[in-house]
Amino acid sequence: MTATTVNTKGIELQVGNGATPTETFTACAQIVDISEAPGGATTKSIDVTTLDDTFSQKDGGATLDAGSVKFEVLYDPANTQHQALKDGVGTRKNFKNVLPDGTEYAYSGVITEFKVMSKKDDKVRASVSIDISGEVTETV
Repeated sequence: MTATTVNTKGIELQVGNGATPTETFTACAQIVDISEAPGGATTKSIDVTTLDDTFSQKDGGATLDAGSVKFEVLYDPANTQHQALKDGVGTRKNFKNVLPDGTEYAYSGVITEFKVMSKKDDKVRASVSIDISGEVTETV
């Protein structure tokens, strides 16, 4: 059986401009790595062990957490999307991750990190983290 896969070439992370009623999304340029992407969820287990239990008893938490998105760009201080991410640390924006096959993951998130990095014999890069707020909507 042949596996169905999607290549990473052509993946876009798009940033919304916050306009209403119709928000416009623009692709963030020069992304080199997305180490965490939207599309999953976690929850905490709740300990419901009583004094007469021999083993710990657990139950599922009621709240799901969509996690975070982390990516790295070749940083260009003149790039408007890079500057918007840098200036937006601590604010919530709307985002979309679009796969080459057209699948979209839309979500809202708080930009929690924009860190410029430089290593010897390398290009200047920036590490960006977005903490997802609420549910991620998948459109195929």
